[in-house]
Amino acid sequence: MTVAALLLAAGNSQRFGPDDKLLAHYQGRPLITYAAAAVTALAVDSRIAVISNPDLAAHLAGFEIVQLRSGDDGLSASLKAGLARARLTHPDCALVALADMPHVSTELMAQVIAASTANTPAAANNGRRAMPPACFPACYFDQLAALQGDKGAREILDTLPPEAHVLASLDQLHDVDRPEDLS
Repeated sequence: MTVAALLLAAGNSQRFGPDDKLLAHYQGRPLITYAAAAVTALAVDSRIAVISNPDLAAHLAGFEIVQLRSGDDGLSASLKAGLARARLTHPDCALVALADMPHVSTELMAQVIAASTANTPAAANNGRRAMPPACFPACYFDQLAALQGDKGAREILDTLPPEAHVLASLDQLHDVDRPEDLS
């Protein structure tokens, strides 16, 4: 099975303030480095990072960079841009990870990939809902490409069967939205 890993790092960080949250220091290093390291350690066929801030590229060695144009907005724009690049290599599935989740491990991502099938996506679950990291088989790529707005693949993840959920702790799936989330 060929796997493309997409690291989405192009958000507007509106709740964080004027600075790019992914460059903010968390436990001594830029926030983006945590997700990038976890994806880098993952055994996948390609790694693609979707960014809007070109300064992030310095922290993404080993990733093919997709630069969003100014005005591309919302999580769906990032997902579609990464997926469009991934589709050029015809992967069997695409793992989607978010750059603002510093505690998502390589092991959790690998479990999510393993839980997906040729016909069913899989995702992490914090005990309340399915969320990234998520892995989508190729038969979902057209549906993902049609998404709009800032919800990403929420509608798809909300319909996953129980066996497609990989349980993870709230701490592991913690995301950074505001400066106080860094403490």
